[in-house]
Amino acid sequence: MNKKYLGIDVGGTSIKYALVDEFNQLTDAESVPTPLEKQAFIEALASIINKFPDALGVGISMPGFIDSNTGYMKTAGALMNLYEKNLIELLSDAGISCPIHVENDAKCAAISEMACGNAVGVKNFVCITIGTGVGGGVVVGGELVKGNSFAAGEFGIMRQDIGSERTVSEVGAIYPSRIAYAKKHGLELEAVDGRQALTDIEIADAFYANIARMIYNLIYVLNPEKILMGGAISKDDKFLERLRQEVAESDINEHVEYEIDRCKNTNNAGLIGAVYELKKNL
Repeated sequence: MNKKYLGIDVGGTSIKYALVDEFNQLTDAESVPTPLEKQAFIEALASIINKFPDALGVGISMPGFIDSNTGYMKTAGALMNLYEKNLIELLSDAGISCPIHVENDAKCAAISEMACGNAVGVKNFVCITIGTGVGGGVVVGGELVKGNSFAAGEFGIMRQDIGSERTVSEVGAIYPSRIAYAKKHGLELEAVDGRQALTDIEIADAFYANIARMIYNLIYVLNPEKILMGGAISKDDKFLERLRQEVAESDINEHVEYEIDRCKNTNNAGLIGAVYELKKNL
């Protein structure tokens, strides 16, 4: 019998969910809006879980510093009402008794690449997601690095913009590039997407320089075999070409081997990664 598990991917605007089988294939995929109020959010999750009584467990991917051993959320991204709450306990109070595993969304992206993506068989790699902010995951020796306080891989919080205390997310993500373009060209932010923002040479140069500098540092700290790029922009071949060029021109020692590639499981990374971790812990 093909065992099936429920994957739930919580985002700031929507909750995606699907059944995930032993071969990482998805069925019954749906999404609902994300309630920001705590009780409504828990009720929404419980309603989704109750739709699939035959699922062998639930893997949940969501933003924040998350103690994946207990389900305790130190932070939860835009879901401010869930800070310092235990999601598994809240769901238990709502009548949910099946096995549940909760993991940070960027870490789930790295896990999914190890499970069935562009890092299958790769023991040492870094996954970097670029969108509104910058997130990531680190795998060393075939194991996800979670860190002492479950904050490992939070590349977006690194401060490495020369001469500034701004973080990587404030200088190397799509959102600040959009802000810069809108301000420079006198447009409303809503009228500017990431692709348009990076047509401005000055803004693009700053964007790529900051991302490349981060990757340069990670190469020497972690010596990964692969650096996998996620987020919508990673689907653009021109993005990968420019990024590879920027890093290659940053004087990486010729004896340090690395490869920059895109993530494979961009749309379903959270669902696959969360379920993969759930199965390991069952």
